[in-house]
Amino acid sequence: MWDKFIDLSEELKLIFDENASRDPDDRIWNECHTNHFWRSSKLEMGHMSIIDMRDSKGMWMMHVNAYSVDETPMPIYGFDVVCGKNKVTGCFHDMSPTNAKDHPVCRKFQKQVSPFVPQRTRELPDWATEIFSGSMIAAGNVKDEKEADRLVSFAIQHLKDWFEFVNSLNAEQVLKWNGSEWYNVDVPHSSHLAGKTKYCENQLKNENSRNVMVSLGLEEGYVDSFKRIQFPF
Repeated sequence: MWDKFIDLSEELKLIFDENASRDPDDRIWNECHTNHFWRSSKLEMGHMSIIDMRDSKGMWMMHVNAYSVDETPMPIYGFDVVCGKNKVTGCFHDMSPTNAKDHPVCRKFQKQVSPFVPQRTRELPDWATEIFSGSMIAAGNVKDEKEADRLVSFAIQHLKDWFEFVNSLNAEQVLKWNGSEWYNVDVPHSSHLAGKTKYCENQLKNENSRNVMVSLGLEEGYVDSFKRIQFPF
């Protein structure tokens, strides 16, 4: 499984590179932990975190997020995977709404993932149900190659969809929901910032992610500092 998701990380980097500027200095805060950041006029922060402990712990994990700027409200793209050599322990993927669940990108995501049912689902804690969409993928104990391939294809296609939509808007355009349809306005959405803040506050309640990083040998203080960078709003 490692090679499959390592290849995915390279594909996602290419998509970010095509649509945003990468921080010139990849941040390696630990010999096993690499972070990449991207920004553009519409992408406030793209982030990829990779923890590679295949040699010492037999584990590899990746976290990816894309947050749009306040002036261009978009759902938050999120993809997380923790995998061993022969199986995926957990994989989570969503387009998380910040200010409207009926955003066109959320609707497209729902349509694309609705036929897919993981062989084994992961139960979501309360903090997760507060921020993730009803279409979120939460797969556990993935050993089937075809299921893993579907997860990889979703991660690639939906990041492409995210950028295709946000790039289709003019610099002055944002979307506003009037109760029955979307229309373009030229003012920022404070509710989008509030949605990003809510997303990050709840993600910081994710003790499982923190515990996995600590169990892999990273110091607790390091993990706590990293989490504030990972979820900054």
